[in-house]
Amino acid sequence: MHTSIVDYCFMKDGEDFSPAINKILHDVSGKVNQTVTFPKGVYHVYSKHCREKYLFISNHDQSLKRIALPISDRHDLTIDAHGSDFFSRENTAVYAGKKQEDYT
Repeated sequence: MHTSIVDYCFMKDGEDFSPAINKILHDVSGKVNQTVTFPKGVYHVYSKHCREKYLFISNHDQSLKRIALPISDRHDLTIDAHGSDFFSRENTAVYAGKKQEDYT
């Protein structure tokens, strides 16, 4: 099944895409053979709507992190960003993941 960010929000420069990303990841959770697509563009993520989790990231401290694309315990998931640029704002990590199988 294919899901696109454009199904969740209007493409507007400078917009915070975190709420739409969270909704997409929630909707595809537990499903197999999923593809999430982002048309080529610029995506900004802000901490206000990001998921929070205590993590240890190399060369950082172990503390509460805000993550735009939290990909954990996922199976058969493809994220196709078509060479897009993702910019994190306000000390936000764009991606964090663990326990993934068949993830591209």
